[in-house]
Amino acid sequence: MLIFRAMEKLAAYRLEHDVSDDAAARAVEIEAVVGLLRKWLKQKRADDPEASQGEFKSERSGDSGYFGWQRAGHGERSWQMLRLVEDLSRGRRFETSVSVTDTGRSVIVYATLASGLSSSAVTPVPTDAKCPRPVRWILDMHGAWYHGATKIRGMNRVEGREAGRHFAEEIRFANRTLPLIVISEDEGELSLPKLDRELGRALMGLANVTVVDDGASWGLTDVLGKENSCYWGAVRVYWPRYDVNRHPFWPVRRLLDSAATADRFEAQLRNQIMRISGRSAVRPPEIDDIRREADRARMQNLQAQLKSSAEWEDFAETYSRENEELRREKEDLEEENARLCDALQNAEARLGAESPGDQAIEPEPPDADSGPKPGDIRYYKKVGYTRKLDKMVETSACGHSAWQAANKADKAKKGIERYVGRRNWAMIRHCGSCTGGGMWKVRW
Repeated sequence: MLIFRAMEKLAAYRLEHDVSDDAAARAVEIEAVVGLLRKWLKQKRADDPEASQGEFKSERSGDSGYFGWQRAGHGERSWQMLRLVEDLSRGRRFETSVSVTDTGRSVIVYATLASGLSSSAVTPVPTDAKCPRPVRWILDMHGAWYHGATKIRGMNRVEGREAGRHFAEEIRFANRTLPLIVISEDEGELSLPKLDRELGRALMGLANVTVVDDGASWGLTDVLGKENSCYWGAVRVYWPRYDVNRHPFWPVRRLLDSAATADRFEAQLRNQIMRISGRSAVRPPEIDDIRREADRARMQNLQAQLKSSAEWEDFAETYSRENEELRREKEDLEEENARLCDALQNAEARLGAESPGDQAIEPEPPDADSGPKPGDIRYYKKVGYTRKLDKMVETSACGHSAWQAANKADKAKKGIERYVGRRNWAMIRHCGSCTGGGMWKVRW
């Protein structure tokens, strides 16, 4: 009896390595990948990591589950996949599948993460997926993995105006297949310290993370224009298909106003990009080609072993009928699974499944406030500092009247300039009564 449970795909990884026509080199690489998957099973405390299927129980977390291998081959081409299902706490189930395919000209690793419940219930399923350990190990094997035309790399850094211009061309490259997350420095510092390392590790294989210094930001602006650049401590995601997509932008004021931390912002971007990869990364078609050819060869071999053509025709008719029934059932289940997952995501959005403290740090909308107009009076409060400037956010009036001249407040002025994006104020004053960081009154 087939038991089906709705599983939401959380992420999909596609790693490709062109090994040309060297079958021996492909075989060595595939054996190395399979060895890493066996190592993973050993860390999971599998009963027998060398077996084709089995169970495991993690001593560290207490989670248990089962694993199994599938294999097919035809000629020089081959496919094998490890599927690992873990039963977690509170009735949750997590599934990881990693396949490695010899296409006859390249090696492709395709991995998916999915989550659901071990029994039926209409309820949000909390998930916080991260890059699977074997995917990180595979990427560490060598630096020649690609997703389509885009090389998968670790955290990158671009320095200087000319290098920034060249990097802008990479952003605009029409055949780019991975998102680029750009984190800009402000006078040598990040607005969210360690964000580059957090994102670089969390999104290995799904996005390339790049830090740009002040000079490189000017180079991006030269090529892309200010409206599409990234500067002054901001963060931007450049999706593939540069000319047709919007590229979300978080200026410093967005990050400061939302009290963002590197951990919180990393989790938000990680979950967003993972879910998008689950819907958009294409499963290698070579997998189905290899399995079909293997099935055809197996059927031909079976036909040769049957005693008569009548016996073969009877078997083939039964096989075809059962196969067609299974195919229709699979399609119906996949359609129902997609419907249930969409309904669950919509319900989570409507009901606010996330706690108030975890609300999304929204990017700058296209029609964002263009800033203060001449004659406007606005108030800014210091919420932190870096080596070269104070971190400021806009706030309401404090109600005091002890406003003082701010002739030497260079770090505060620089902070307001970074927050607003310009420094053409007519007057700036400091409150002599406020404590806890200071309050500033600015007439523009």
